[in-house]
Amino acid sequence: MWFASKEEEVRRIRDEGFAALEARDFDGAIEKGRELLTMRWSGGFELIALGLRAKGDHRGALEALEDAARVAPMWSLSQLRGNVLDELSRHADAVAAYDEALALEGCWQGSVRYNRAVANAALAQWGEALADAELALEDARDAPFTMHALRLAVESLGHLNRHEDAVKLIEHVAAGDGDAHLALSDIQVGAMLAAGRATTEIEALAQRAIEAHVAGLSVARFLHRDGVSAKRVRARVVLRAAAPPNDHEGVIGAFRPATVRAKDEAEALALLIALEPAASRSEAALEVYEVLDEEEGPAEILQLAGRIFFGAE
Repeated sequence: MWFASKEEEVRRIRDEGFAALEARDFDGAIEKGRELLTMRWSGGFELIALGLRAKGDHRGALEALEDAARVAPMWSLSQLRGNVLDELSRHADAVAAYDEALALEGCWQGSVRYNRAVANAALAQWGEALADAELALEDARDAPFTMHALRLAVESLGHLNRHEDAVKLIEHVAAGDGDAHLALSDIQVGAMLAAGRATTEIEALAQRAIEAHVAGLSVARFLHRDGVSAKRVRARVVLRAAAPPNDHEGVIGAFRPATVRAKDEAEALALLIALEPAASRSEAALEVYEVLDEEEGPAEILQLAGRIFFGAE
């Protein structure tokens, strides 16, 4: 294990390194990392790897993290190595790196298991992905990756044809918390649809999700599930609509990017407006409509991003 010779100076240099990362001064962060390594502090490997990764040099980042594994084995660095390997599409090697992280002292099990679940999903190892995603949920209910872990668990259950279990898992996670249940309603709509639940039951949940500004791709697929195939175009669109109520002060609206299959701009707008609360639909409009290519199929939303909020000009 490496030790800092001057703890206060190490903390100052480390903080400067992460400040450089935040300011997108990636070379500055790398330089601070190298300075820390001269002081024999293992955190320098992290700054170097993060800086190189941010510059797009994933192989350089991996080399730094492999050096770290030889001289300063730490769970956080092994996890980061797994992240980089995953981004290089070396998913089996990423799983091995996460295995190493789990065996090291002080490991945050929930974080590493979530990351290992992502790698296993990329390998279509759905049983392993499910087990890790569920354990991540148990270990870190309030972590930044909680919603992603839940989505991954539900996706894994779907691939395993366990759709009812997916519905029950969502209900378990949201049990006793009405706000959480509402926030998870889009995921639940998708699981209920796959499980063959009654249309009226799903419709009620979908409408609650829409009025609460949390409707996403699962609600969209439910609403447009019976579309008739015809010649259409694939288009990139951006909807401009009202912001959710009680949002940050000064926010007056939101942009929502999407990719749709539609006959024309009017049909594209109708697809996206269906996800907006009834009271705000009259003011919603397409800010962008860009045809990408021709395509046969039903009218539907193919990809849907989150809202990007804006204030007064």
